[in-house]
Amino acid sequence: MKKTDRQKDYPFIGELARKMPDPRDRLLYSRSAEDLIELAREHPALVPALVAERPLLARIGADRRALAEALQLEMLDLIEVTARRIASYRAAMSKWEAFWPTLSREVESLTLREAHARIVERAAGVLPERVAG
Repeated sequence: MKKTDRQKDYPFIGELARKMPDPRDRLLYSRSAEDLIELAREHPALVPALVAERPLLARIGADRRALAEALQLEMLDLIEVTARRIASYRAAMSKWEAFWPTLSREVESLTLREAHARIVERAAGVLPERVAG
């Protein structure tokens, strides 16, 4: 399930997680300490198997408040990761955005195939092949 950078979306993610038929998915996406505690009680073997994928599951043995705090921190971490990823895409985009008006005029009279080849050729010198984040 795709995460989001908006806090107001997380209650919806939690509700969607409750409707998932697979307890593994509910453990991975639940936003409720109570739900996670109950799921761990019902499916104790799944929790250790999923800790590597969702580290806060290791906190299920702690008290409910510690688990709820871990859920909040997880949400904030996911929001920060998304913000960093978007910032890296914006940085990569800024060079291309400055370059595009000239290139656009260059390719407007070319066939689609020629225009595509030219754009790909020019992008290689301007856009990164991978964007951090």
